[in-house]
Order: sequence, then structure tokens, then C-alpha cells
Amino acid sequence: MSQGSAQLTRRRLLQTTATGAAAAAAGLVNAPALLRAQGAAVKLGVLHPVSGALSYSGQQGRLGATLAIEDVNAAGGIKALGGAKIEAVLGDAKSTPEAATPRSRR
Repeated sequence: MSQGSAQLTRRRLLQTTATGAAAAAAGLVNAPALLRAQGAAVKLGVLHPVSGALSYSGQQGRLGATLAIEDVNAAGGIKALGGAKIEAVLGDAKSTPEAATPRSRR
């Protein structure tokens, strides 16, 4: 070997291997969320009376629920589920228990 090149010894090999393994492990733990697999969308039932006598209150409730869902999705989704997004499944209770009951059991 020439004088200018570094000689590869067992100690040098182990040091560089350990350093490389530590860097790789740190890189996997701190990988950006975009590179990780995202969870499937979580469907959330939103049942409000948007028609009938209670329609005004129901529309306000639906608006609040959809705004909250948009905020969670904009903040990266549900962190505990790998960033899964929430998908709203909207339903109309029609201001009567008879209309709301079957929809709540789906």
C-alpha cells in the first residue's frame, strides 16, 4: 500500500460500521412522515338533522364537524394511526328519531 492511503484495520472497520449503523438507525427513526406508509382513511359518521324542524341547528353542527375534520387532516391526520386521514360519512337525521335510528346503525 502507498503511504498516502489509510490502512484498513479491524478496529477502523468496526468503528466505521458502528457509526454507519447508528446513522442509518437514526435516519429511519427520524424519516419524514411522507416517506412512511400512511394509514388507510378512517370513516367517521356525522349524523345531523339537516332537514326538517331542527335543520338550522343540524347544519351548524355539520359545519362544525367538517371544520374539525379538516383541521385534523391538515395537521397530518391521526398520528396514532400513521397519519390516517378522516373521511366524513354524512347523514341526515331528518329531525325525527325514526329517520335517525337506521342511519346510526350502518
